[in-house]
Amino acid sequence: LIIDDDEGLRVAHQTVLEKMNYHVLQAGSGHEGIKMYAEHVDRVDVVVLDTVISDMTGFKAAQYILDINKGAKIIFISGYDLDATTERWLKQDAKHLGTIKRLQKPFTINALCQALRGALG
Repeated sequence: LIIDDDEGLRVAHQTVLEKMNYHVLQAGSGHEGIKMYAEHVDRVDVVVLDTVISDMTGFKAAQYILDINKGAKIIFISGYDLDATTERWLKQDAKHLGTIKRLQKPFTINALCQALRGALG
């Protein structure tokens, strides 16, 4: 499940991942993503979640997803530079989420696939 408010990125990632035999669901907002996750919890192996989406932070959406399934695997994606301020923000806002898996935008499809394989074990 890809949750990102950038439709172009969602569609591009979905297209490439489906060519690599991944089944991909997508949502354009936190609320839509949470609803979709709840409806398809048995089919979603990994959530790829933007840290900043139009209706809530990715961390807030992640908390709702983890409330549905404590074992949910989440990869955060972000277009923010990983400077000291952003790093502090990530650690503070996501400290209750456990280990943070994160990809910096822009990332290659290879990096995304590596992160997915890592999350899937």
